[in-house]
Amino acid sequence: VEQYVEDSPQFWEDIYLADEAGWDLGGPTPIFKSMAGELNPGKLCILGCGKGYDAVQFSRNGFDVTAVDFSRTAILSLEKLAGSVNVHLNIIQ
Repeated sequence: VEQYVEDSPQFWEDIYLADEAGWDLGGPTPIFKSMAGELNPGKLCILGCGKGYDAVQFSRNGFDVTAVDFSRTAILSLEKLAGSVNVHLNIIQ
């Protein structure tokens, strides 16, 4: 019997496949959206980026963003979002 653990890529993939990411706001986290406009742009790595709303927001504000997630489904959503607003991100799965 396979046991799911939170550090398993399959655990996170299954959550995104089932669309059960309860923390997904459907857009950037409000505090990060505010910070993206207030901070001087620089390099930023977002671990566990999910669908990438925050990564895209920071990139739109001039940050050099590396976005990392276990879930291929989440990464595909991020790639689609980034393409729709024409931003470049470094994406790692």
